[in-house]
Amino acid sequence: MKHIFSIIALPPATIGLLLSVSGHAFAQDKKAPFEEMAACQEITPNEARLACFDFTLARVLQARENGDLSVIDRAQVQEARRQLFGFSTVPLPALFGKNEPSEQIEAISTTLDRAVRDNQGRWLFHLTDGSQWRQVDNETYHLRPVQGDEVRVRRATLGSYFLNLASNRAVRVRRE
Repeated sequence: MKHIFSIIALPPATIGLLLSVSGHAFAQDKKAPFEEMAACQEITPNEARLACFDFTLARVLQARENGDLSVIDRAQVQEARRQLFGFSTVPLPALFGKNEPSEQIEAISTTLDRAVRDNQGRWLFHLTDGSQWRQVDNETYHLRPVQGDEVRVRRATLGSYFLNLASNRAVRVRRE
């Protein structure tokens, strides 16, 4: 009974943000469990409505226990988007519901862990968030990167990215 109240007490936006379903009855329609719960609200007799909620919630909890259903909140979605920034991935709406322009990450700010040059003289930047960014243009940049320097990576046109290291000019990069 404790689980019923904790799950139902969650805001609907939290419950519905991520629904990863595979190999289960919910696999045909990802909205099915929550549409079923919404349909339960329409039932007038209290006992029947409670029975509907109990049945539907039991299916949702079983799917979660089996690993067929995952629920994450908005903060976790934003962190996942931040970690995926710069990668060519599955379109995020498929993973995280609506992909409103206001929810898209246009830039990240972090600090430099280290930077090295490869054998072609191009920079490879290792950032403290664990991401790695490689210079993709043939420009020669006279940088003096220091661990702890502020780094900003921003989205540019046509799927490219620019990395600004401290107050130096931008370097065109790609995520590795």
